[in-house]
Amino acid sequence: MSYLDAYRERVSPNGASMKDAIQNTSKRQAINYIMDSPTLTHIRLNYNVDSTPVIASDKELFHKRTYLFLPDTKVNVGDYIHQTDNTTYLAVDQKKDEIYPQLIGELCNETFLFITEGVRTIIGYDDFKRPIYRQVGAKMLNIPCVMTTKVPSMIDNSAIPLPEGAMIVKIPYVVDQIPPVNYVFKYQDKLNYKVTNISFENVINGVGYVEIRLQRGTGES
Repeated sequence: MSYLDAYRERVSPNGASMKDAIQNTSKRQAINYIMDSPTLTHIRLNYNVDSTPVIASDKELFHKRTYLFLPDTKVNVGDYIHQTDNTTYLAVDQKKDEIYPQLIGELCNETFLFITEGVRTIIGYDDFKRPIYRQVGAKMLNIPCVMTTKVPSMIDNSAIPLPEGAMIVKIPYVVDQIPPVNYVFKYQDKLNYKVTNISFENVINGVGYVEIRLQRGTGES
């Protein structure tokens, strides 16, 4: 490599390395592409108040969408994507790319009601001097979730129904918001579903989402 070639590789016209200059040019082009796109829209990530510009496109009809973000936007599997039409998607996959970061979202079609355990605390005594307890600090959480009674086929793109009475719920991984096995979830205020298994295979370094398998109980309550 000649001295001139070495110099060109080390320094660009704007004072950065040639590699950085090319990358910065690519990022500017990506920004212009997204911001000038006729399909530009804005979403909110998780519980942020500020909106984020994206290009959204259907991947599998309306239930699965691809979101293309501006360069260097911090996004993760397990993020909520809130659209302006009040629909919410859960990011179940991503493409890690500094120039074109992308998320694949699945439509949150239900709400998972999770009541956290509180601390059993004595709040008084009855007439026989027996302690009266109350669960203090328990929370009722309405968690947007992806609920399904089917799983994708390993052979083709079709979906295979789960056994009768079974369903899977996907929610973001949050340490104190994961129900334990045997937790009972009341669906549509009448059907009881019990948690039978929780899969953490989509959680990496504490970030991602969990799949909760549930089985319907007998009768209504």
